[in-house]
Amino acid sequence: MIKLFALTLALLLVTTGSACRRRKPAAEGTTEASQAVQAPPPNVAFTPQQNAEEILGSMNEALRHYMAAKGKMPASMDELYVTHASRQIQPPPGKSFVLNPKMMSVEYR
Repeated sequence: MIKLFALTLALLLVTTGSACRRRKPAAEGTTEASQAVQAPPPNVAFTPQQNAEEILGSMNEALRHYMAAKGKMPASMDELYVTHASRQIQPPPGKSFVLNPKMMSVEYR
């Protein structure tokens, strides 16, 4: 019963997250060049706190995808990296990622 609840919760989180990110179709007559948005240079537009939250959000999104695909929490951060997360996503200096099985999330230590 608990596994079913956890799986249902994970699927709910994944589906509501993807529904929030749907994009509206572009207006007719616009070119791809006018739609291109330049990303800000790293760490210039964001404070360290905002950047840390963005990194953590990326890891939690990878965790939700993992749980939706496998139906369970990964045994370790390495297992999450191997299947769903990019090794380029690294924690801020002086912090490390840890899995919180009670909250079903990735957190900083």
